[in-house]
Parts: sequence; structure tokens; C-alpha cells
Amino acid sequence: NGYCRLRQALRSFRLTRIEQYRLLSETFIPQAVDRPPAPLITVTVRFAPEVLRWVLERQHYAFVRQAETCLIYQIHDLQEIQSWLFGWGTQAEVLEPETLRTAMRTEAKKLWEMLT
Repeated sequence: NGYCRLRQALRSFRLTRIEQYRLLSETFIPQAVDRPPAPLITVTVRFAPEVLRWVLERQHYAFVRQAETCLIYQIHDLQEIQSWLFGWGTQAEVLEPETLRTAMRTEAKKLWEMLT
């Protein structure tokens, strides 16, 4: 985690997404954050057997474990995984939570309306 000057708030940064950096002479004083960790949301997704191998090779960072053709993820926010799941199309079925199923259904309807 780190402080984002652009958003003026604490953010989690993925090191793999840093494209360039430069060392500055500027220093900072670490500050304690009095914020309880957000509870994790468990997401269960069933993948079609024919794509499961590819899903496992291109796994989402929130992956926790596999139970046959179902993969379990733990996330803080539904947006963390929704677009990644859309990339698998009808080969991925969200089993839980229902709130993610509903969000994906709503987004799919918007996409359908946009394309028709």
C-alpha cells in the first residue's frame, strides 16, 4: 500500500504494473493507518472444462484454490474480478456471491443493448 498523490488517498499498487520509476531525493515519514482491513468476499466460479487449463495458466491474482471445475477467489471489491471474468464469456459462471451474478447480468444487458 502507498499514498497516491493523484487520488489523494491510500491505494494498493501492483509492482508488476509499474512501467518506469526514478529515484528522488525526497523522503517521507511513514504513517500508521487506523483502518480495519476490509472483509474479503469469497467468489466461486465454475469454468467449462474445455477452458479450465487456460484459466489456470492465466489466473486472476485473487485465486485461492480449486474444487474440480470451480475456482475460488477472495477479493475486497467485486470490481476486482468482474472484467476478468467477462473475458471468459459464457465459459465462466459465477456461482456466488449473488451480488456478483447480478452485477454481471446487469453489465451483460447493457452490453447487449449497446451492440443491438
